[in-house]
Amino acid sequence: MSKLIVALIAAACAASAIAQAPAAPAAAPKATTPPPASNCDKAGGGTVAIGDVKAPNRLLVDRQSLDPSVVGGSTQQLVARFHVTACGGKSVQGALVYVTAVPYNQFSVPAETPTGADGWAELHMNRLRGYPAAKRQQLLVMFVRAREPGGNLLGGVSTRRLVSFPVNLSR
Repeated sequence: MSKLIVALIAAACAASAIAQAPAAPAAAPKATTPPPASNCDKAGGGTVAIGDVKAPNRLLVDRQSLDPSVVGGSTQQLVARFHVTACGGKSVQGALVYVTAVPYNQFSVPAETPTGADGWAELHMNRLRGYPAAKRQQLLVMFVRAREPGGNLLGGVSTRRLVSFPVNLSR
């Protein structure tokens, strides 16, 4: 064999040995700082202030009620109540609740109302000329949003949902 071939084989073997050498131990992962504590982190039920609800937690409209419970053909005013929770079911105080009937122009759109210490917000709506929306309407659908005052309407901890209540136009 020529010296050139021996040198090439030696170089190839050396390169192969380097490629198969164990890698240097990886650096230990850096400890992450836990997020700041909030009322969401406290054990137990109770109420949490809206300012203590931070992402990734989200608000949830988990209950609703309507007075009258069945919307009649002669109904002139509605009282809608919505309950807002977060952090695994804790009532939220101070969340702003917005509601409107869908399609629009059936009932008035009240101003956003903050939830109380019990997590409930009560909104009053008056009948408009667009109700009923159909001759055989069976449901009154409402769009509901709960948000943090000054917060992002579409992001952050805000939530939105559609809810429905029964309609009986013969009442």
